[in-house]
Amino acid sequence: MSEEDIETLKSALKSAFAGEPHGADILSTEIHNQREVEKAFAVILENRERIYTPDVIDQARFLLSVYQLAGSDANLTAYLWQKRSLELDELAESYYTLPEDAPKVPDGTLSSFKEKLYSLKPTPVILGLLLRDTIKLPEGDG
Repeated sequence: MSEEDIETLKSALKSAFAGEPHGADILSTEIHNQREVEKAFAVILENRERIYTPDVIDQARFLLSVYQLAGSDANLTAYLWQKRSLELDELAESYYTLPEDAPKVPDGTLSSFKEKLYSLKPTPVILGLLLRDTIKLPEGDG
């Protein structure tokens, strides 16, 4: 992982853990030291010393899932982390079709992200597309 990617992710952690700065600090340090996101998150998720609250553990699980869905793309991951969604359903509904302010990501990364998200959460993806009029239901006869 490049130094630029590490800094991008560390910066995004501050807003992702806005209510729990300790979680952001630990993860930032671990990402810098480990240079691998999965290993960094293992520190919190394994919680061997039982020092992390359930909220911090849940947020860490969610953030790691986002990183994996984003295909390890630091820019897409950081963008989604900063949106501070709390659940994958919300992420699927709101970000399957990325808004204008989203970073430019390679087409392959975006396609993979969409495929994984739809595979995992098809109903929220379709709901989001309907709510944004990206897809329309046919008019009824009646």
